[in-house]
Amino acid sequence: MVGVDLDGTLLRGDDSISTGNLDAVAGAIRKGVKVVLATARPARGALAVHRKLGLTTPMVLHNGAMVLDPGPPARVLLHRTLPGPMARDVIAVARKLDPYLAIGVEQNDQFSFDGFAATAVRGEPSLGQTGANPVGSLEPLLNRPVTKLVVLGRPEVLGKLQMILQSKAADKVGLSYSHEHMLQIVAPGTDKSQGLAFVAERYGIAPDRVMVIGDAPNDLGMMRWAGLSVAMGNAWADVRAEADMVVGTNDEDGVAAAIRLFCK
Repeated sequence: MVGVDLDGTLLRGDDSISTGNLDAVAGAIRKGVKVVLATARPARGALAVHRKLGLTTPMVLHNGAMVLDPGPPARVLLHRTLPGPMARDVIAVARKLDPYLAIGVEQNDQFSFDGFAATAVRGEPSLGQTGANPVGSLEPLLNRPVTKLVVLGRPEVLGKLQMILQSKAADKVGLSYSHEHMLQIVAPGTDKSQGLAFVAERYGIAPDRVMVIGDAPNDLGMMRWAGLSVAMGNAWADVRAEADMVVGTNDEDGVAAAIRLFCK
């Protein structure tokens, strides 16, 4: 099985998929390899890629908080949520740090955001803006569980927020970055490794028969879990250090190189 990240990994800088990556994925599928998307994106931001690749496998979404069989019909196979009251507390901490931080709430495949987030949302393709719901206040949404909180802002501010949450609520939330300007908060202990482990078990595939490819800190969990970890040439320094191998960048068909080298 191959678990592959989207942004900064399979997708080029312009959000497209290269012919080289398309051909490599198709070749792996013909050889019986299960190719699984493992992304921070919601379904609405990953389905087009899944279809273009011709995949039939479940998708690991929201940094592992959800595993979805796209169907048809679509079926949620796994969903780990953050309690509404905890999400409310996190938002309060963030607002105290910076009242103008852009904050959004993912619930299943519905993304809702307040007025501060409008500009940030328009500039972030990975949020999958189709289906995004601008609201006057996030408060009414927090009476039910949250799939993921998204906080967008300056890296230095998000770094401070991360440190505060780690010191006060390390056992109550999971924190990760897919971009330096976007901190994502999920249920504690949640990451892509759990979603991939769930999918691998369904197929009867052991972790040592899994290769994962990624570029950002939210990929570290799956890289430590899998038998073989590959980092993109454009990956964060700590991700490259963790990986068993580093390939070319996302604009140099690094994913295709890894697949052709190891999926034989």
